[in-house]
Amino acid sequence: MASFWFAVHFFWTVVLSVFVQSRLEELRELGRLPFPEGTSLALILASGALFSIAVQLSVGFLSDHTVGPYGRRKPYLVSGALMAVAAIFALFLSPSFISLLLSYLGVQFAVNFASVPYQSYLPDLVPPTMHARASAYLGVAHLSGKLLGLISFALLVFFSAPRVVLPATFALVFLAAAAITVRGVGEGPAEEPVTELDLRRVRHLLPRSRLVFPALPEEGLWSAAWRRFADFSLPTGGDFFWVWLSRLVAHLGFYTFLDFLYYYVRSGLSTAGLIPGMEDPQQVLTPLILVVAVLAGYLGNWLAGLLGDRYHKRTLIWLSLALGAVSLVGFILTESYFVALVMAVGMGAGWGAFLTLDWAYATTLMTPEKSGRFMGLWDVSTLLPQVAASTISGLALDRLSSLFLAQGLSPQVAEAQAVRLIFFSIIFWFALASLLLIRVRSGAPLASTS
Repeated sequence: MASFWFAVHFFWTVVLSVFVQSRLEELRELGRLPFPEGTSLALILASGALFSIAVQLSVGFLSDHTVGPYGRRKPYLVSGALMAVAAIFALFLSPSFISLLLSYLGVQFAVNFASVPYQSYLPDLVPPTMHARASAYLGVAHLSGKLLGLISFALLVFFSAPRVVLPATFALVFLAAAAITVRGVGEGPAEEPVTELDLRRVRHLLPRSRLVFPALPEEGLWSAAWRRFADFSLPTGGDFFWVWLSRLVAHLGFYTFLDFLYYYVRSGLSTAGLIPGMEDPQQVLTPLILVVAVLAGYLGNWLAGLLGDRYHKRTLIWLSLALGAVSLVGFILTESYFVALVMAVGMGAGWGAFLTLDWAYATTLMTPEKSGRFMGLWDVSTLLPQVAASTISGLALDRLSSLFLAQGLSPQVAEAQAVRLIFFSIIFWFALASLLLIRVRSGAPLASTS
């Protein structure tokens, strides 16, 4: 089940942390960039995240109501993976800013079309007492995808591989992971309840799958469908909302770091001579920092899976965010690339634990019959931060750099100071995310597992 999660993060980590930034840098040097780099980055990432929110909310809900011999989730997984292949090639081979933006929107649509129903497998198939352990397995796939994606990108850039090799690599991983998941997950056919109506005008790419909605008394089919879509009630009340909001705020910090690390390595760390003869070492050195963080994330993920079903998840989330914040302070204050690598260990361990615990916390609060709908809502907590973090920090990067340039600083020093100030905001987001969890009353261990 975890294989497709590997492919998703194999792709997205590279795109969000290195590829878009380096492609914008190339377009600027070619004179094809209509806006400053920070503004251009904000426009692409924010537009993509906003576009995909509608996909996230709708496709999870639709998969909850899909019936047919292929199950509820697999039609979306297969068709989304096939669409993603074409979108990936368009993204990596885009020759202009407009084509880069449009292909990025296409990738967001295709990948989210597949990934939201896929994520619903966890609450669908795993008992609540095993959520933390199952989330740890998915966390391993998450971290492994990040790790190998970053290493693959860095090696292909270092050895000057033809540009077409990059999209071919990512497309192959997507197709392979989708095939493994489809073959390996025993979802079974989704049966049509006798009391439900068939929405026959809506068809999927795969034949014989269709949508059904409840026939509510004295209501038409579309009214019944809308009432079901708008029903976000859960037995746990508002606890899910507060976990969701806490995750959203924490991801504001995460995406601020991920989106702007490339610029900090380029201007804020001493990288001269680390890769002799390479004109843009940040294309390799940025992934290397993230590789170290991901490796440390395995430790955090393992500890979270071990402890998450035994102790209160809220307390463990607080500890993980505190570790990330303290390590970030050391990362910001140094100019040494090697000290930054050491600080990345603590940051990665804290974030790896947070991802596992946070996901396990949320799935404990869901009900299986609404899992697709709530997984769509759950993923919005990572998409809205992409919009806000890239927009706020992208505009701030251009504005602060201009202010420091006006004070007589060099362009490199001005950019470094601007990114440092932006990175300090991450500590605030982590602290706020921790405070929001005080409102959650559920989440104590359901059982002790050995």
